[in-house]
Amino acid sequence: MSTIEKEVTQPSLYTALQSSYGDKNATKRIVDSGYVKNDKLSDHRQQIFYNQAENKVMMNVAGTHTLKDKITDIGLGLGLLKSTKRYQSAKKTLEKAKKEYGVETATINGHSLGGAIAQKIASKQDTVNAYNSGMTIGEKARKGPGNVIRQKGDVVSMFGSGQKTQGKTKFGLGAHELGNIKKTKIYI
Repeated sequence: MSTIEKEVTQPSLYTALQSSYGDKNATKRIVDSGYVKNDKLSDHRQQIFYNQAENKVMMNVAGTHTLKDKITDIGLGLGLLKSTKRYQSAKKTLEKAKKEYGVETATINGHSLGGAIAQKIASKQDTVNAYNSGMTIGEKARKGPGNVIRQKGDVVSMFGSGQKTQGKTKFGLGAHELGNIKKTKIYI
């Protein structure tokens, strides 16, 4: 069953991305769907959840929301994302979660900078759901399980290629907002 065809009892991509920014109601919806949040591996930049019934790890990676993240954005723009502390931290967290729960694959969700990080830390087998990922000029979206999508008119993700495009064209930062995918039926 594809991520788009999952039952509605599964959290949506919108919910996962809201949770990545610290939305407590979104986190509660994820927990209510059968996941447990790993507070030891989670912080304001990323959260780790585990669903024991499905033996599934989910990682949600927030986009830019601190001054330090703006420095990481510069590294992303210069093609140096993998050398940033933010990237290194996310990669180590994902590795620790996979080891702790004894899984080889995970579902990684991210928006903007978080989407860029999600695409780069993932193994080929991981499922990546990224929305409006920051991308360098000519960069290609990750291929593999999941959904790498951009809103028509989004200025942050416009330099990359290979993303699924959705929605009506909006311009500027309005096209970058999470609310644009609120009704998109992508379940994780």
